[in-house]
Amino acid sequence: MPPRKRKADASDGLDSEPPSTAPAAKRAARNKRPAPAAAGKGPAKAQDGRVKRRRFEVKEILVPLEAGSCFAFGSNPFGALGLGEDVTEKSRPAVVQVDNVDGSPAEIVQVAAGGMHTVALGRDGAVYTWGVNDEGALGRPTSGSAWESEDDAGKEDPALPGLARLPAGVRAVQVAAGDGFTFAIDADGAIWGWGCFKDDGSGAAGFPGAPSGSKLQRLPSKVHAPSDAHGRVLKLAAGARHMAALTRGGDVLTWGMGGQGQLGRVAPYDTESFPPLGDLITPAPVPGVSAALGGGGVADVACGAYGTFALSSRGAVAAWGLNNAGQLALPLAPAAAADDAAAAGAGGAGGGGGGGGGGGGEGAAGERKGEQGGGHFHWEPRAVGALSRVAAIAGGEHHTLALTRAGHVLSFGAPTYGMLGRSNVDVAAGSSDNHAPFPIDLADGLRDEAVVGIAAGTNVSAAVTRQGNLYLWGSNVNFQMAKGEDDDDNRLPTRMRRNKAFGRRRVLAATFGGQHGVLLASGEEVPA
Repeated sequence: MPPRKRKADASDGLDSEPPSTAPAAKRAARNKRPAPAAAGKGPAKAQDGRVKRRRFEVKEILVPLEAGSCFAFGSNPFGALGLGEDVTEKSRPAVVQVDNVDGSPAEIVQVAAGGMHTVALGRDGAVYTWGVNDEGALGRPTSGSAWESEDDAGKEDPALPGLARLPAGVRAVQVAAGDGFTFAIDADGAIWGWGCFKDDGSGAAGFPGAPSGSKLQRLPSKVHAPSDAHGRVLKLAAGARHMAALTRGGDVLTWGMGGQGQLGRVAPYDTESFPPLGDLITPAPVPGVSAALGGGGVADVACGAYGTFALSSRGAVAAWGLNNAGQLALPLAPAAAADDAAAAGAGGAGGGGGGGGGGGGEGAAGERKGEQGGGHFHWEPRAVGALSRVAAIAGGEHHTLALTRAGHVLSFGAPTYGMLGRSNVDVAAGSSDNHAPFPIDLADGLRDEAVVGIAAGTNVSAAVTRQGNLYLWGSNVNFQMAKGEDDDDNRLPTRMRRNKAFGRRRVLAATFGGQHGVLLASGEEVPA
């Protein structure tokens, strides 16, 4: 059956948008603090007496080396589940058969869900893709509009896993996926990408290095190469329409669409003052990140659908982008909050006060109120004083999760559908101000387990525990709560019920697309 979509109403307090994604949750990088100097010895000095300053370097950020199998669930009639074109929804996790060229099962070490496609990374550096390929997000010839001008011979089924056509000898070590695009880091720290960035009106905008006369990059292409060891890219994070990367030298690079401030490096713009496309879609450093973090280097990056986060080695956080629901953990500007309250009181559909539904741009993000988006957009890195000692961040469209070093999960942003996982908020009050981070409820056994990973989708949230269990909360309109035919939302964290296909496997990671979810699970069994 076609996917079921919940219509936005006045109680949502947010503009309705086509599903988008935020990248999947990644482990935060932690820099080791330098050993204290020996007694009586100060910093080393050069011959001229000046103190030598060691250049900041990020330690290597690698995906988990433990391999597992892919399981998909949710609703998607376009192949994002990887189960074939005839399987349009799965209310419980179903195994996705990802095979090597020789037919043997691939050892998968990372999964990333895009808006309507999925990416899996093999231990050997191979990249597998499936789902919608209309913008070239699969990086291989398949049926679909991106390849319709080509002969059908050699085209593959987009609804089943297949190998992205990376050049011979290129081995990927990390992947990320957004709404219609895919990126990968190779072993040399260069960035490869394919697909297309969509503009704020949901049309094709372009892609770095796309062939002349085309806005799509249908096959993997190198989009950024480091000039030295400090420029090696160690981490990728994907939003709905933008990307962020962290280099070994601690620089944050961004590229893609930035109409809500998510690039953090372009002047405020709208559809009437659009900057050169090349300035947007070419990876470039974001100034002022270190200052917003209180000094020191950047140790990790993360993205929400339309926002970007940077974490320091001490766990401080800086953020920029869309904050219409407080999803950056920054206070709503007084004018913006007043506008939202007035809109909610008027009962208008999409009552987010016009300051930005998830989509951005005229119409999609609502009417812009001046070049700053009525206080909803933060165009430069801002210190997030409400967060400290943070180990990881996972962003949805209008909400965000933060995992602290003590293992606490905090949530902030829109409470709709229960995606904050807290009993102290009104899930119907979409326009309320919940920018202040607050711990999720420790319900359904979560109190006795240690959280080691988090994930967020458009309207859903998840936590992975050291014990190998998965807890889910938020909207179940597309079966993203993985609980069978029960289509009620999870307003509080609820342990995923294991079906026969999934068994007692240990969950390693979770990622969400617009309407589907994907798990990476090991063969090791979790105690009953």
